[in-house]
Amino acid sequence: MHKKAMSISLVLLVVVTLMLIGTSLVYFAYSERGENVILKIPSEIDSVYKSEAILNFYLREAFDKASIDITPNTGKDVFIQKFKGELVNYKITNNFNYIPEIYQVDSTINENNVNITSEKISLTLDITLENRNFDKGIYIKYNYKKVFEKKF
Repeated sequence: MHKKAMSISLVLLVVVTLMLIGTSLVYFAYSERGENVILKIPSEIDSVYKSEAILNFYLREAFDKASIDITPNTGKDVFIQKFKGELVNYKITNNFNYIPEIYQVDSTINENNVNITSEKISLTLDITLENRNFDKGIYIKYNYKKVFEKKF
């Protein structure tokens, strides 16, 4: 009788293919039992953009009020005190548009952030906006850089 022999590589190919298919079926069968998770990341990012818009509004308003009587001869420390005095009005915790990042502004303002020239006054701010929603496993950190200017 005539014997036909199979190549070992063909046998290995069939065995490995069957193992791969079996492993995939078992994985998909058990993974379907887990929870379906839907992340609402756009709403979390929108909350950071909302905080940025509110912060822009409040800081612009405080900057405009603090720089009313500022002249090129006025010292930086006078402007800083007036600006911090204006910020107190926006730190009310029961305010509808309250954002905690406004408290960071006090600690970041110094004479290096304020520039008074013969043409303009400018204030450069660099703070961090954060949205921590650990229930959903989301943490968003946004670096807020803004320059406020007013010409004399």
